[in-house]
Amino acid sequence: GEMSRVSRNTAICGVDDVFDLGQPDFAANEKIVAPRDFGQQDIVPEPVSGDDNHGTACAGVALAEETGVGTVGLAPHCAFMPVRMSMMLSDESVVSMFRHALDNNADVISCSWSAASWNFPLSTKISAMLHECATQGRRNGKGCVILFAAGNENRPLDGDKGGRVSHQGFALHPDVIAVAASNGQDVRAGYSNCGPRLACCA
Repeated sequence: GEMSRVSRNTAICGVDDVFDLGQPDFAANEKIVAPRDFGQQDIVPEPVSGDDNHGTACAGVALAEETGVGTVGLAPHCAFMPVRMSMMLSDESVVSMFRHALDNNADVISCSWSAASWNFPLSTKISAMLHECATQGRRNGKGCVILFAAGNENRPLDGDKGGRVSHQGFALHPDVIAVAASNGQDVRAGYSNCGPRLACCA
């Protein structure tokens, strides 16, 4: 049978650098819910420089509307909760971003990024916030689906490479679905981080 495209009752929260909400793919009725910009402390997560485009592209893959032109997302009928992140991954900033998603009933929280630091163990506060979202989020209280990118530095999620410790705390969190990249031959892309804690690779 035909796969469900889901509905506006399901909200996907994208946490990323920026979102161009003027894109036709995001302009549909009731598409945008609870936008927030933690970089500029307002509710307009729009581009501020010419190379601000990563979040827009990731959101399109997830939920671009069926407009008859261009891309169609995997879940085109879902609502979109755009959250522009603060560039500092402090306890306060990360907890605030996830608290916003939790308080506004996000069903899925998609984070297509990783910490810049090679060795980034999560603090107790951040780890607890992710667990709260994963176990108590959504309107039904059954918890959010949380996705994180494995990262693009061709290193282990948890181990060492060339004498440098590599520990990607977000992707390693037990409540997170860690996603790596494969190539056209269906093997790991040369740039993708790797390890046994990955949930999927595509």
